[in-house]
Amino acid sequence: MFIIWGTRTFKKIMTQTGPYTCNNCNNAVHFQLLRVATWFTLFFIPIFPVSFKYFHICPICSQGQQVKKDIAKNIMAQQQNVIELQ
Repeated sequence: MFIIWGTRTFKKIMTQTGPYTCNNCNNAVHFQLLRVATWFTLFFIPIFPVSFKYFHICPICSQGQQVKKDIAKNIMAQQQNVIELQ
């Protein structure tokens, strides 16, 4: 009997921030806060998450930087406050 196991990544856009000017492509765009989750898979079925990473990226050229979880939560809270004020 064969057991097929491994990992799989899922990307989710959490919120948009900005507008900022990208240092790579020089476009003034709304950056995206992206969560990348790595899941353990068994027979290609995701079973449980192994890790979460957060990135603040330019949607045009996909350049950006990794941010810590607490900073990502602060960014999401600030964006939620901006939405509530509108």
